[in-house]
Amino acid sequence: MTTTTTQNTDTRADGLKDPFDDGASLWTDSRTIAKQRAAQDIGPLAATVLDHQRIEIDGHAVAVAQSVGALVLICNSDLLTREGFERPETTAQLQTYLERDGMGRLLLGTPPSELLLALYMALGGDQNGEFDVDVLRQALTRLTDIAPLPVSPNKAVDAVVAGKCAFAIVPFDALADGPDGLSVGPLHVHDDGPVVALLSWSGWSRADHAQDVSYTAVSMVDLDSAVAARAIWLLDGFKPTAHHGPLLETIAAGAPFWPLTVGFADLYAATEHCLPPFLENDVRIEETLETLKDLTAAPAS
Repeated sequence: MTTTTTQNTDTRADGLKDPFDDGASLWTDSRTIAKQRAAQDIGPLAATVLDHQRIEIDGHAVAVAQSVGALVLICNSDLLTREGFERPETTAQLQTYLERDGMGRLLLGTPPSELLLALYMALGGDQNGEFDVDVLRQALTRLTDIAPLPVSPNKAVDAVVAGKCAFAIVPFDALADGPDGLSVGPLHVHDDGPVVALLSWSGWSRADHAQDVSYTAVSMVDLDSAVAARAIWLLDGFKPTAHHGPLLETIAAGAPFWPLTVGFADLYAATEHCLPPFLENDVRIEETLETLKDLTAAPAS
């Protein structure tokens, strides 16, 4: 994704009012803004930023989200019915189901780092990326328990639809409208606990926070393709369809926006480095934690 930066005081170069409230004049815009305009009336955004669109750091608006997506758990309904199962609601239930013959591996249609950090946040991790070794140990243990196999989102969906495996965790926008034979919904870290998902978003960000938000590109809705229609648009007047039910359920369960802090971005980059050997069982949890601590440590002055 490429970006352009425009500087002005009251309006952007394209005439839209600056919706940030602190006098900021720098913007970072998606190259797809024209296509967004063609597909959706962004007039309401120009006039008023709705409260649920504002992404803030320390009380200051740093980004405006136009649409959001999230990770969801998809299940093959026929395989669940055969075993007398309901769709698992928690990671512990999912682990129990995966231990049954015929369920196959859990497929993961997103970078493992994204799932790990969703687990980390659901277990109480700090959104600023402050290294919490105990919470990260819990998150790595949960990841080990469900043993996901990373594949492409489309391959994960196709395999579950075909009954080659029972479960996959994928971005919601990987699902076509109303795929037959699937049960879809959020996954919680424990009974009545937080949902294992961070809301990915598409919209505008302040240029002076570009370093922070650049890491959200790993999960941004691709507005150049049909998946944009599968996101929840945050613009006033958007009416979700029945297809959006699982995503609405995930949002209602309290899934937070992907944190925009530099510390969290550093933690994401560190987990990207550490997770491949960890998932391949080449290193243990404590070794992985030590490497993460080293990679996220502040440089010596």
